[in-house]
Amino acid sequence: MKTLEHIQQEIKTLPTAEQFSLWQALGLELNAIEPAEDASAELAWNAEIESRSGEIKSGKVQLIPGEEFEQRTRSLFAELGIERAPRTVQSA
Repeated sequence: MKTLEHIQQEIKTLPTAEQFSLWQALGLELNAIEPAEDASAELAWNAEIESRSGEIKSGKVQLIPGEEFEQRTRSLFAELGIERAPRTVQSA
């Protein structure tokens, strides 16, 4: 029987896409997420995205620049006495 350490080392030798596929499959197994539940959640999120996009397109809501959002967020956190975690920048 293979040890956990041996299996971990073998996983590292797989191409990145296969590693991702494996971790995704294991995550589904460990969290006992049924594919139907997963699909249902995705459908709900898609409906929410469509709804919000429609509100933007119709003018019902207005977007604000990112800098203004950051300023409002900093002010709100300061007002509530909440220490905000440092923001990390993700590269595309």
